Amino acid sequence: MKELAAPAGANLMEVCQSAGIDVFRGIWRGLHCGGVGLGKLLPAGTCGRCKLWVKPDAASGVNPPTGKEKVHPKIDGMYRLACQVRVLGDMDVTTKPGWQEFVESSEWNRDPRADGSKWMERWRKAKAGGTEKEEPAAEPES
Repeated sequence: MKELAAPAGANLMEVCQSAGIDVFRGIWRGLHCGGVGLGKLLPAGTCGRCKLWVKPDAASGVNPPTGKEKVHPKIDGMYRLACQVRVLGDMDVTTKPGWQEFVESSEWNRDPRADGSKWMERWRKAKAGGTEKEEPAAEPES
């Protein structure tokens, strides 16, 4: 949790970026409507990748939802687009967790949960020359 100070009327995305807070999620963080490395692909507010929760302390603490936010299918309630929010007072902002970083490796470790599973037992039996299907039960003699 970070507490930031911003001048009245500041853009929430710019405030977050200047504080080192990444509001973009997903595997391609740089790919969004105002992408820094790719130039502007779309007008700001169309991609929805900067979605976060905004709860102002007072109704006048944040600008009302913009037209782009009103028509965006993923924005409702306390969800707002950081690129469309103007800081006008105190507010609580919650970002979504970012994408987990991957360490590329060619090593594969088997899931230990699979060791006691039924399918693993059938696979081992089939690999050892047994049958995959279970034998039908013998009919009782009369």
